[in-house]
Amino acid sequence: MLTTTTAAVLEGPGRPFSLEQVELDDPRAEEVLVRMVAAGFCHTDLGVQAGHIPFALPGVIGHEGAGVVEAVGSAVTRVAPGDVAIDLVDHRLDVALELGATHRINPATENVAKALDRNTCGTGLDHAVDTTVDMCVLRTAVDALGTLGRTAAVGATAPDTERALEYQDLLVGPRLSALPRATRTPSR
Repeated sequence: MLTTTTAAVLEGPGRPFSLEQVELDDPRAEEVLVRMVAAGFCHTDLGVQAGHIPFALPGVIGHEGAGVVEAVGSAVTRVAPGDVAIDLVDHRLDVALELGATHRINPATENVAKALDRNTCGTGLDHAVDTTVDMCVLRTAVDALGTLGRTAAVGATAPDTERALEYQDLLVGPRLSALPRATRTPSR
């Protein structure tokens, strides 16, 4: 059974996004169909639009949002129809703990640098992942690293975006890896 929905379609680099009706197949074994209630674009989406990130076009752009699970594929076991796919920030932080995060920090209510220092007893992080591609967030992640710690920045920015480096950071080894997009094996 096909599902008809509205999607942000990009016809080509430099073109505007257009809202168009598209048809979706039923979810495959490891897929989830989510009825979106809120959606947004991230820097990666805008990078595709600007032509800075390779992406097969025309295509449906956008991977951030909140909604309700409508249907699941036969191999999906972690969510069910009726779940809320992504909820409020505090809820997402709680889910992160359930999925294995060791601490939660809400930057709206806590000083991130102080909380990271407290949580690592002053030794700094071994690993940090930034998915915002916001240079202030990235700076905080790098600054919070311990000796030989590593940060991965996932996403893409405009071509002229710069981040200042401390020379001392370079003396302890490479501390920053940039990944234009995330890859993962789907979880059931």
